[in-house]
Amino acid sequence: MEHRRFGRTGLAISSFALGGGIVGGILIHPADEVRLQALQRVVAAGGNWIDTAADYGGGESEKAIGRLLPELTPRPQLSTKVRLDTTTLDDLEGTIRRSLETSLTRLGLDRVALFQLHNPLGDATGGG
Repeated sequence: MEHRRFGRTGLAISSFALGGGIVGGILIHPADEVRLQALQRVVAAGGNWIDTAADYGGGESEKAIGRLLPELTPRPQLSTKVRLDTTTLDDLEGTIRRSLETSLTRLGLDRVALFQLHNPLGDATGGG
């Protein structure tokens, strides 16, 4: 598996990341045995990045990763996301903090490698 430097972080990240979202649903729908097998295969192939979000399966993706992460060697890097409601931006800092804290609790971690904004802020484009 090819690895690339992730900005100035010093991290060497696989060119392939496992997405924990609803599109494939591998970290949301099946039993934990299937989820674990998928995660182990990614790690065995050299993948070292898992991307998830609080929105994925109503938090189920993060919960599954939190349960199964201790069984992965080597342990991959994780990213998760926050979605902001653009109609209630009066407590932006608090909203972001609560989302991150909730995600970290579900993941069973005290930090993630990357925490991202999951939605655009501004005028809607393309009907979105």
